Amino acid sequence: MLFPTFSFLFFFLAVFIGYWYICHTPRSSTWLLIIISYVFYGLWDWRFCFLLFASSVINYVFAYLVSDEKVKLKKLFLVLSVIFNVSVLGFFKYYNFFADSLNQLFLSFGLSTELIFPSLQILLPIGISFYTFKGMSLVFDSHSGDILNFPSFPHVLLYISFFPQVASGPIVHASDFFPSLEGALAAGTPSGAIIDKAGSTEAHYHISFHTIDFSRASALIVSGLLKKMVFATYLSTLLVDPVFANPSGFSSLEVLLAAVGYSSVIYCDFSGYSDMAIGIALLLGFKTPKNFYRPYFSFSITEFWKRWHISFSSWLRKYVYFAMGGSRHGLPRTLLGLTVTMLVSGIWHGASWMFILWGGMQAVAMVFEQFLTGMQIVICGLFILF
Repeated sequence: MLFPTFSFLFFFLAVFIGYWYICHTPRSSTWLLIIISYVFYGLWDWRFCFLLFASSVINYVFAYLVSDEKVKLKKLFLVLSVIFNVSVLGFFKYYNFFADSLNQLFLSFGLSTELIFPSLQILLPIGISFYTFKGMSLVFDSHSGDILNFPSFPHVLLYISFFPQVASGPIVHASDFFPSLEGALAAGTPSGAIIDKAGSTEAHYHISFHTIDFSRASALIVSGLLKKMVFATYLSTLLVDPVFANPSGFSSLEVLLAAVGYSSVIYCDFSGYSDMAIGIALLLGFKTPKNFYRPYFSFSITEFWKRWHISFSSWLRKYVYFAMGGSRHGLPRTLLGLTVTMLVSGIWHGASWMFILWGGMQAVAMVFEQFLTGMQIVICGLFILF
C-alpha cells in the first residue's frame, strides 16, 4: 500500500480515528500502532512480517545484552549483532550479486569449470534496508549509552515496524525516537477528571490538538504529493523516459536536459515520499527529523551529503565514520573513514558494481575536498608566518 492512493487514505483515516478517539492509554496506543504497522507491512507480503518480527526480537535481545552492566562480553554481543543484521540483509539483497560475481571470478581464472554458487529466486522484502539499519541503531545506541532508559519490548516492536517509516524511511535513530515516544503516545490520554456533586468521577478524553502541528503536517503531505505525483511523474514521463529510451534519437542538449531532469526526478520522488512520511507521523504526534534540506544548493559533496537523505547520512556518520575515529586521528585515518563510509553507502543503495563504483567516486570527491581543505589550512598558516 503506497501513500498517494485512496486505499491508504481510508486506511489512515481509520488509524487516526482509532488512535485519537478509541485508545486512551499509552499502552493501548502502542499496541494499536504495532498491529496497524504489521497489517500495513503485511499488505505487501504477509510472510515477511515474520522476518520483521524476528529482526525486532533479536535486536531487542542484543540491545539488552550490550546495555546491561552485569553482562560480560558486551563487545562480543555487539559484533554478533552486526554479523546477524549484515547476514540477513546480505542474503536477501546481495546473495545473487555476490554469487554471480564469485562464479564469474572462478570461471575467468580457470579455478572452476562450472557454477559453484547457485542463483536463487529471492524475493526482496520491502524496506529491509531501512528497518535493519533501525535495528542496528537500537543496538549501537544501547551500547553507547545514548538511550538512558532501556525501552520495553512493545516499544521496540513499534520503533522498528512504525508504518510511516517502515518501507522507505526516514531512518530515525533509536536515541531520537525513544526519548520522545512517551510524549507522543500520551497525547490522547485522559486530560483530567471532574468530580460531580454526587461524588462520581468522570474522566474526559479528547484529542490534544495542541500536540499536533496540523499546519506543518498538512504542508508536508501536500508538498510530498506535489513532488512525487506531479513534478516527478511529469518530468519522468515527458522528458526523462523518452530520451533515456533512445538517446541517439535526441540532440546533445536534449540529453543534457534529460540528465538534469533525472536528478530532479530522483529528488522529487524520494524527498516527496519522505515529506509524506514525516507529515503522516506528525499527525499521530511523532516528530521526525527533516530528511532533505535543499541538497542541490550545496557548495560541496560533503555539504550535499549533509542535506541529502539526512537520516541515512547521519546514520553512516555516527555508526561508521565516527566509529572508525572520524577526524580525530589524523588525515590518513580520516580519509580511510570517508572511503569506507561512502563505499558502504554505495552498496547499500543497490546490489551491483555500478553502485559500488558510484560510492567509490563519492569517496574520491570527498577525499579530494579534504585534501584541498588541508592545503588551504597550510597556505593560510604560511601567510600568517611570513
